Parts: sequence; structure tokens; C-alpha cells
Amino acid sequence: MRAVRCVGPTRRWRNRVTSRHPVDAQGRILPHPGWPLDRAAPSELELLRRFCNSINHENGADRFSTGDGFDAWLESEGHHPTHPGTPDLETIIAFRGALHDITVANQRRRPSPAGWERMAHTLDGTRFSARSDADSLVLVPVSGSPTDMFLGGLALICIRARHDGTFGRLKSCSNCEWTIYDNSKNQSARWCSMTACGGRHNARAYRRRRREP
Repeated sequence: MRAVRCVGPTRRWRNRVTSRHPVDAQGRILPHPGWPLDRAAPSELELLRRFCNSINHENGADRFSTGDGFDAWLESEGHHPTHPGTPDLETIIAFRGALHDITVANQRRRPSPAGWERMAHTLDGTRFSARSDADSLVLVPVSGSPTDMFLGGLALICIRARHDGTFGRLKSCSNCEWTIYDNSKNQSARWCSMTACGGRHNARAYRRRRREP
């Protein structure tokens, strides 16, 4: 009997998936960086969270795999493109990696000196200046490539958030390492969502208990 190739339903299913979720060059689904809405960070810290969530640590899909991809993300967030070359893109990814290490440490309530050192190293091409703002002084990036200036702005968000006590609530999910903002009173959130990773964790724990004598 000749094998029948079933292509219609599969193709329609793929069209439905890609119409709802963008994919990278390898066809891997790129989730929305703002998901879930109840884990959004306040004010400017949300940009930092969405920057972290430009990569899916479970399937490897990455919005920053190319300079055009980074610029597309910038424009989707309301920022001007920086047209990064290969060295700039490497710096962007290194900054994001350092920030990810810090959010993992925040989940474990531990310091991350190596993460902060790596982040500082990515800012070697950026220069900052102090300016007056109402009744205080603020730092602003004043020189460097467009990419350096953008990363310098992200670094200042980190500094301000650490000063007001909100940065420690920016954490990575204990399962998938998706970045969330912990808005619980005792800062005990562990999962990106109870219906996603929290539910999977509970299901595994239940099956483990069932196997135990």
C-alpha cells in the first residue's frame, strides 16, 4: 500500500501557530516578552524584564540572534534602532547574560558579584555624566555607540531599582528561568505562572509521591 502524505492539517496547524506566535530563523516559537501580565514589573523596570525575556531558555529561540532582530525588538518597545554590528551584538548578549545570572541569584536570594562584574565589563564603551534633575543629581549616558548608550540606560535602570528596593524582586522562574517580577508580600514567588511551571512542578511532585512506598 502506498503511503499517503498528510500535509493539509499539519500545514494549517503550523499556520495557526505562527500567526499567534512569532518564530526565529529555526522555526522555534518566540513567546511574548511581557508574559505573564500579572508578573509585569513597575515603571521602567518592565523594560529590563522584557529585555531579559528576549530569549527562551527552554527551546533556545532568541530575538537577538541577528542585529535586525535586536532592532525589531527595540522598535516594538518604542525605541530607535541602533543597527548593531557583530561586536555590538556580542556585547548586547553578554549584558543580557549577566543580567540573567543576577535574576537567578535574586531567586535564590544570593548576591551575584560575578554577574555584576560581567555587566560592568560590557559598559566599557559607555561614558556617563552627572546632571541636575529637580532637587537631585542623576547619571545619564553621554558617549558611546548607539548600542552602548542603550545598554547604559538599562544599567542606570538597575541602579535606580536597587536604590528603591525593587530590583531584588526581578527574578528568574525556578523551572524555565523566564524573568518575572515578584509582587508577593514576602517575595516568595518561584514560578513564572502557577498554570505553567507551577502546575508542572506540582504534577511531578504528585507522581513522585505516588511512586514512593
